[in-house]
Amino acid sequence: ASKVEIANAELNEMHDLVKTLKAEKNSALAKVNDLVLANATVFESKVNEVSCRLDSEFAQSQEQMDKLNAEITDLQGANWRLTKENTQLHSDKKIAEARAAKLEE
Repeated sequence: ASKVEIANAELNEMHDLVKTLKAEKNSALAKVNDLVLANATVFESKVNEVSCRLDSEFAQSQEQMDKLNAEITDLQGANWRLTKENTQLHSDKKIAEARAAKLEE
């Protein structure tokens, strides 16, 4: 075989090797893409799960806050009524004391 034929055969071998390496590289890239996609899907699912849980917990704490605010409003009303009643009783007591003092004269 001539030098040209030998060189040609070697070139063909190298060409085949390059084709094989490219195919392996493409296969490896496809596997990496699959893994990245799978991880992204799992991550997205976990993020959605946590997000839903937090939304639910926030809604519950908002409900509790609303209940507490309603209780505070009720207590403020009761406090206002009791203060008014106390002021009236204090006033009535003063009037009664003044009458008692007059009666003693």
